[in-house]
Amino acid sequence: MEERKCPLCKQIEGRVIFRSEAYGIRKCRHCALMYTVPFPGSETLRAIYESLYRPQQESDLYKEDFLKGYHREGFDAFSKILAYILREQKGGKLLEVGCNYGLFLQMAQQSGFEVCGIDIVDSMIRYVREVLKLPIIQGRFEEISLKQEEFDVITMLDSLEHVEEPLACVEKAARSLKQGGILVISVPNTFVYLLKSRILKCLPFWDYEKSGKTYGSGATYNEMDLPLHLNHFTKHTLSVLLHRAGFKTFEFSLCPEKFPYGHSMRILLRKKYIIFSEKFFKLTRINIHSKFLVIAKK
Repeated sequence: MEERKCPLCKQIEGRVIFRSEAYGIRKCRHCALMYTVPFPGSETLRAIYESLYRPQQESDLYKEDFLKGYHREGFDAFSKILAYILREQKGGKLLEVGCNYGLFLQMAQQSGFEVCGIDIVDSMIRYVREVLKLPIIQGRFEEISLKQEEFDVITMLDSLEHVEEPLACVEKAARSLKQGGILVISVPNTFVYLLKSRILKCLPFWDYEKSGKTYGSGATYNEMDLPLHLNHFTKHTLSVLLHRAGFKTFEFSLCPEKFPYGHSMRILLRKKYIIFSEKFFKLTRINIHSKFLVIAKK
């Protein structure tokens, strides 16, 4: 594990505002960005991702029921995000950074876009390439060579929180977009997850450190998703990042949720919260939703 400077302003001064096992979240004293410390290292992160998706590889990869839940939960949310995009840009070249198993990529193609995806996980690469027959590049976005002003739309849906250098990634996206092109970002709403995590840690009957699934590295997933989530954004810090990357025009909105299916108490509570937060936003314009969506124009 490595010491880490603030990925936005490159300063190191700040205080740790949350800790879970070996990792913590530091709030930068200079720009207020919250980020995970220490940095777990690229090899550790790759091992965690592979351990997460290993059960989904090989013989299970092409089974129809394998992605049924993923498609069912994601379809409505992705349809709404596509509707936002189509208001600004109808057709053209679209790049999805962190395309997962390609559902959004496939939907964008069906909506008239010429698409390409990027991801790092082997099983996802094979599924998109061999089953969906869509173009995909394996690698980290910041390391892949792209032409300048090549794309009309670049999406980073639930991916910017995972990268080591978010400013460099957004700057690269700006260079790769055509003039008038749009960048679409969705990230977790840090204040909501921090509040939820602190409440759960205070409950005497809730063992926070053992409440989530254990990664191959020994790290345990909880609400802040340490160490996979390397950056923890607020509306303010994401705005600062976009300005520094050269975007002058951008708009925040409520990010459509992947509506959970199932009947456990946790899922039922999440459904109730999604409905409540949407109504609360309509009344107050205050986002207590679990995610932000921002559309930035070059």
